[in-house]
Amino acid sequence: MTAAELQDAVLDLIQNAIGTGMGDDDEVPSVAREVTRVRSYADAHMLTTDAGMVVTARDGREFQITIVRSR
Repeated sequence: MTAAELQDAVLDLIQNAIGTGMGDDDEVPSVAREVTRVRSYADAHMLTTDAGMVVTARDGREFQITIVRSR
């Protein structure tokens, strides 16, 4: 698995979770309900060659998650 493949898998998981709501509210962690958007660094036009994503919360805060292979 490459960093890009892991990035795509995690993006899909998050997008599916925020798109479907993952069922009942009891099944969704409260922090997941705060996420409104997730984009890869490439889609967000970040100036990096790292794999990763930008996660946007309901209140506009953004978080960056970088994926770096360690071994």
